[in-house]
Amino acid sequence: MTGLDLEDARRLEIISWFGHMIGNTDMHLGKAALILADRLPLRLAPVYDMLPMALRPASNGEILDRSIDIPPPSAKQFPQWRQAALMAEDF
Repeated sequence: MTGLDLEDARRLEIISWFGHMIGNTDMHLGKAALILADRLPLRLAPVYDMLPMALRPASNGEILDRSIDIPPPSAKQFPQWRQAALMAEDF
């Protein structure tokens, strides 16, 4: 048995794609946390600190022209990529 169930693993992949798509360049530990319990599978905790850091102003307040590079998904990743794209578009 793995640490996450299949649905939480799928959600974690969507969260990762979403972060890339909105320009979250501060994705330390994937912005993922687990709810600790006495048995497996562990549950994925709510997302936290998901911000488009690539689009932040410079420290002097200047708005910089920055691009967001999004890696292409593999065929296997496409369903999660598509879901994240819809979420990013709404965001």
